[in-house]
Amino acid sequence: MECAFKQYTTENSGMPFNHTNCVLYDKKEKVLWISTYRAGLVRYDLKGNWENYHNENSEIPTSYISTMTFDKNGNLYLAT
Repeated sequence: MECAFKQYTTENSGMPFNHTNCVLYDKKEKVLWISTYRAGLVRYDLKGNWENYHNENSEIPTSYISTMTFDKNGNLYLAT
């Protein structure tokens, strides 16, 4: 079985910062949620679409997200 890996950076993607703290796959929405050290929360839909949520464009209180988790209902919780 062959696996392919791709490294996403600020230069080749919609990543706003190169340091990530946590990456979770949302099975329901089929997206990756990526927490960052300085740029908030990133949503990547695996089709090339990137969204960045931080304290200037959302209700997230800070752009530092240390970790995150889903509860049993699929709600995403952030530790800031």
